[in-house]
Amino acid sequence: MLFDIDDTLVISDATICVTDSDGEKKYFTTAQFRDAKNSNLLENKEIDFHTFGKNTLSEIRDGRPGPGFDILERVLKEPYVDEIDFGLLTARSQYSEGMEGLKQFFTKHNTDFCFTEALCFFIHSPSWKNVLGGSSERKLKVLQALVESKAYKDIIFVDDDPAHEAAIKKSSIANDISFILV
Repeated sequence: MLFDIDDTLVISDATICVTDSDGEKKYFTTAQFRDAKNSNLLENKEIDFHTFGKNTLSEIRDGRPGPGFDILERVLKEPYVDEIDFGLLTARSQYSEGMEGLKQFFTKHNTDFCFTEALCFFIHSPSWKNVLGGSSERKLKVLQALVESKAYKDIIFVDDDPAHEAAIKKSSIANDISFILV
């Protein structure tokens, strides 16, 4: 079971800077950015992710539980929970800060939990620099690799972005991935 972080597990105060062609800068929350991107409102705009993730540890640690957190808590109470591998599939780039932020976030919310490290993908980290495409394309490539590895069955991806769901539905792995849109 894979979870996105922003606006899925955690709602943070992280922002993304978008500059119009006239030089005016606007700061979008991750939810506002997702909606603008999916409505094609970001075309011909300069996008600067330096403010997003500038303080990954505190952004995540100090965030509020998102709708995916409720799903995670329910699954953790199920008797079969020991049979599930949990992972992350996120557009964030700072792996160690992100993992530490989530650990502190879970502690703050009285959830004793950790992810399977081999299933934690921070797709904008330096190790992904040679993988082309935006977040939807990169997330799809991770999911395709997991399906092709046949190491995991019944893969479930919990995410807030309908564009990611659409990309999966159009792909060759549509029948191999269950998507929960929150």
